[in-house]
Amino acid sequence: MITPLVRTHRHLSVLALGLIAAGLAFGQGANITPPAALSLDGIPSIPASVVADVGKYTEFKPMGFSGWHPTRREMLVSRRYKNTTQIYRLATPGAALELLTDYPEPVRTASYQPTRGDYFLFGKDSGGNEVFRLHRQAAALTAANQQATAISPDGQRIQSLAWSNRGDRVVYTTVPVNRKGSNDTVQSDVHIAAPRADPTMDRVIASLPGGGWGEFAWSPDDKRIALLEEVSANESYIWLMDVATGTKTRLTGKDGADQVAYGAVEFSRDGKGLYTVTDRGSEFQRLTYIDLATKKHTALTAHIPWDVDSWDLSHDGKLLAFVSNEDGTGVLHLMRASDRKALPTPKLPLGTLGNVKWHRDNVNLAITVASAKSPADVYSFNIKTAKLTRWTQHEPAG
Repeated sequence: MITPLVRTHRHLSVLALGLIAAGLAFGQGANITPPAALSLDGIPSIPASVVADVGKYTEFKPMGFSGWHPTRREMLVSRRYKNTTQIYRLATPGAALELLTDYPEPVRTASYQPTRGDYFLFGKDSGGNEVFRLHRQAAALTAANQQATAISPDGQRIQSLAWSNRGDRVVYTTVPVNRKGSNDTVQSDVHIAAPRADPTMDRVIASLPGGGWGEFAWSPDDKRIALLEEVSANESYIWLMDVATGTKTRLTGKDGADQVAYGAVEFSRDGKGLYTVTDRGSEFQRLTYIDLATKKHTALTAHIPWDVDSWDLSHDGKLLAFVSNEDGTGVLHLMRASDRKALPTPKLPLGTLGNVKWHRDNVNLAITVASAKSPADVYSFNIKTAKLTRWTQHEPAG
């Protein structure tokens, strides 16, 4: 938000950038005309020509990986369309992008139905009200099915989502919001829904205190769910929940006087343990395995003195891919789950790495790469051929 009255020099650049953007809407004369609602104090006139000069530094369209198709080597990616981020289909590396969503509101992430891929889910609000609802849309767009269907309750903000392994259900949390878009009550509802069926089949299996519940993971048999309770950025807990009854049991407790933070979780393939990232016993966020029977924590990246930012377990449970943030640069690692042996990794462009995600073929790994020299682009790595493939090419700026 632009401050109506600028009193200190440190705010000048922020206001100037706002006026430059406003110039597109409020005139292209010799100088930019500010909106009538904005009162200026000590701000010099800004030439309209500055808009064109600055525009080439603000019109980048970075790409982001959103999800693999379950049966084909194609993916969903995000990129700005007009003025908001939307979802596209990318059939092959370097192919033309096919626009799948087109809304005034941004659609930043989406996920295919995980066994057939005949539809996908995404979250979107309405008119910027921040009441994000879950929507379902057919993957093959025709004149008859271009409209998405909202499948989560109206007036409830969805906060986290995970597909079951069979792909027949999703679990997600909602919190009620008031008219101003703020949390109305300190309660989270955990929903189980069948997106393909009638949305009225949605049921709440548990109501939990607070608003920091999410990061779900289904057990291999789809009978249990692991979920995260985030108290603060430095304190969180992992719980296990029975899908049939909604009964929950806390897996991790307080570690003495120290607060411990946990991140996303995934069940091991045999269902006997969980993978997560945590700073328990360390100053770094380390990839860790937790035995469900003994609650013993085993740090898998104790030899890496850096935070693990992004990670994923292959669908067959055999391989771990993770990114360590080493002095601000992302480094990709591959690890065999059975003996925790490191495997060869590709040489990636220098920059930050994220959105690491395995295809269901357990061979192709998607990675989003951004650097000081390039906006974000999507790559994949084939572990059998050791081939790195670039999927997207951002539009060149001026």
